[in-house]
Amino acid sequence: MNKGFTILETMVAILILTIGVIAVLQVFPLCLSVQKSNEMENQAIFLAQERIEQEMFKTYENIQIGTIIEDPISPPYERFSRETNITLENTGPFSGLKKIEIIVRWRSVLGLKQGDISIVNLVAER
Repeated sequence: MNKGFTILETMVAILILTIGVIAVLQVFPLCLSVQKSNEMENQAIFLAQERIEQEMFKTYENIQIGTIIEDPISPPYERFSRETNITLENTGPFSGLKKIEIIVRWRSVLGLKQGDISIVNLVAER
């Protein structure tokens, strides 16, 4: 009786290991894609928050009603565009408040996917 592996057993073992390794390797691109998507969303939230803070720093009277579009935003954020909409609320319980809405849009690295986030804040006269 031989105490070793036959060539067939070795080939089957290599095939099983290869299938396992390929399955694990296919997860990496998905993980990288999710990680990059999360990174882009975090940057978009930062850019929206930055713009909200710029407007909130102003006095009520100096917050101008209107729309500002930055497309694209200056480097290193060329993949992002930012839209600032400021309106005066005239109805309901929010009458007299200025509504600041920031919409940040972005394109993926390959330009195939797009995403956007929106942040809204209300400002009262002090």
